[in-house]
Amino acid sequence: MADAESQPAPDDLRDPPEALADGVDRIARAAEERERANRTAVEQREADLAEETDRHLKNGNRIRQSAERRLGELEATHQQRLREEDARATAASRSFEDSTLRRRREIVDHGKKTTRNLKARMEEACWLAEAVFEANENKPRIDFEKFREGVETRKLELEELLRLSRTEVIRYRQRPSTLDQVPEAELADCDADPTAALADASQQSVATLAALKGLRFARIYRG
Repeated sequence: MADAESQPAPDDLRDPPEALADGVDRIARAAEERERANRTAVEQREADLAEETDRHLKNGNRIRQSAERRLGELEATHQQRLREEDARATAASRSFEDSTLRRRREIVDHGKKTTRNLKARMEEACWLAEAVFEANENKPRIDFEKFREGVETRKLELEELLRLSRTEVIRYRQRPSTLDQVPEAELADCDADPTAALADASQQSVATLAALKGLRFARIYRG
C-alpha cells in the first residue's frame, strides 16, 4: 500500500494543483534546458568567434610580418642595387676621368713633339735657305752678266752681218733700204722670248747674207 502511494499518479488521477505544479516544473525545466542550450550555443558562438578572431589576428600578424619581411627584403635589394649603381657610376666616372687625363697628356705630348719637329724642320729650312742664298747670292748678277755678254756678242754679230749685207748691196750698185719700224708681231715675239728672238734674227741674217752673196744674175752689176 505504501509503494502504491509513493508512485506518481497518472495525470488524469492527480489533483489539479499537483498537475499544475508538475506542469510548471516541466515548463521551468524546459526553460532551463533552453536557457542552457542557448547559453551553450552563445558560449560556442563566442568560442568560435574568439577562435576566428584569434585566427584572424594570427593571419593578420603573419601577413603583416610577411609583408614587413618582404618589404625589408625589397628595401635591402633596392639599397644594394643603389650601392651597385653608385659603385658602377663612380667606377665609370673615374675611368672616364683617367681616360680623359691620359688622352689629354697624349695630346699635350704629341703637340710638344710636333712643335719640336716643326721647329727643327723650320730651323733646318732656314739654315738651308740661308745656305742656298749665300751660295747663290751673286748668281743673279753673274747670270745677268752672262746674258748681257751674250746679248752684246749677238749684237756685234748682227751689226757685222748688217755691215756685210750693206757692203754686198752696194757692190750690186744698189742703195740699202732702211727699216723705219719693226712689225708688231716681231715685237710680240721679242717680248715673249728675247733670247730666242735674238737667235732667230741672227740665223735669218746669216741666211739672208748667204742668199745675197749667192745671187748669180746680180753679179754682173758688180764694179
